[in-house]
Formats: sequence, C-alpha cells, structure tokens
Amino acid sequence: MSIEPGLVVLIVVVFVAAALLKRAKKGGASAPQSRYTRSAYLLSKAELSFYGVLKQAVGENGVIFSKVRVADVLSPVKGQERSAWQRAFNKISAKHFDFVICEPNGSSIRLALELDDSSHNSSKRVKRDEFLNQACESAELPLLRIRAAKSYSIEDIREQLATC
Repeated sequence: MSIEPGLVVLIVVVFVAAALLKRAKKGGASAPQSRYTRSAYLLSKAELSFYGVLKQAVGENGVIFSKVRVADVLSPVKGQERSAWQRAFNKISAKHFDFVICEPNGSSIRLALELDDSSHNSSKRVKRDEFLNQACESAELPLLRIRAAKSYSIEDIREQLATC
C-alpha cells in the first residue's frame, strides 16, 4: 500500500495549521497583545489634598504609602483548606487601602487608613467597608477611617493617628 505524496503534504499542512491555531488560542506569540492607557494621576484630588495634611500629621514618625493592595497587607490564615484559602484571598486581592502608614525605620505596618467620601454611603461600599473592618480586626491591624472633607486639621489627624 502506497500513500500519495499529495496526501502526505495535505496531512502535514493540517497538523501544522492545527498546532498554530492551538498556540494562538493559548496566547502564543501570534496572539494579539492587550493594550492599556496610563492614568493621568495616582491619587484623586481629594486623596491628594488629604495626603498633604496626613504627611504633615505623620511627620518623621512614619512612612506613608498610597493605594496599597489589601493582599499585600493582610493574608488568609494558613492551615485552612486550599479552596477556603483561595476564596479568602480572592476577597482581598482586588481591594486596596487608600493609605498605609509604616514605621519610619523599616517597613513594619502600623495602620491602614481609609478616606471615606460620599461614595461610602452606597450599599455596595457599606458591605465592602464592613468586610474590610472585619478583616483588619481579625488581623489585629488598626484601620482608621477619616471622613473626606474640604479641609482638615493637622492636629486633629495627629490625635486620631495617636489612638491607633
């Protein structure tokens, strides 16, 4: 039994085409690249305004980081089933704290800070805030919530920081 040379070529072409298609679907080199645009600012106007006051209130007593992912500050407790750990991690992986204050001589975390504007009144944000409150409490991480305002007293912010 002999196989026609044209049939062999056709079989090879089909296999190569199938392999290339499979590679493209998996995100290989021929897959289209995602495109992004850069945000104009890291902080909103309200966050930037508060940051200036917070920086003065903290002074040399701490280092301020902004927009820190919750999962970089908290992590699910070890020892639970993998699926439970993953669910707990997923709840925090896409959330961030507005500000995190660390010790000035190192990176040990002192507290997290949320600047609560009117968006925190929506039912979705209320649930998110309750979750963050509970998560921080369970991790024994102080969470300071400050109501967004047109102006702030540096001394008042300093006093609130001192209670944490």
